[in-house]
Amino acid sequence: MKTTIDGLESLFLKQEVIVHADYDYPVLIFMLGCMLMGLIVAICDLFVYLFFKKSILKVEHGLKNTLLLLLFWPVGAFFIGFLGIALKVFLISIGACVLVGLSWPFIFAKFAEKAGKEAIKNDPEPEQQ
Repeated sequence: MKTTIDGLESLFLKQEVIVHADYDYPVLIFMLGCMLMGLIVAICDLFVYLFFKKSILKVEHGLKNTLLLLLFWPVGAFFIGFLGIALKVFLISIGACVLVGLSWPFIFAKFAEKAGKEAIKNDPEPEQQ
């Protein structure tokens, strides 16, 4: 079995799809990959703001907002990566890490919308007004 560091190396440097049977913690590899991509997205947004005075992520940059973005964007990608793997939505690949790191708020909204529709469909009693 290969370690998590070996998995991250294979994922990012060799751009291989991670197979569950070959690594000790393939889900952790994917989650860390998503987190790293989320951090890169947040840093890129900061650079775009510094050079062009416009945030792609629609963040009003300042010391507090920028630090929060650099902290929470990768953390959100980390947890959405886990959710995506748990629901078997993603393969463990660099492309999936980039997708989650870049667009995790939209993915979360779709998961929540789908879960809400399922809850309404399975609700035995309609709401009364």
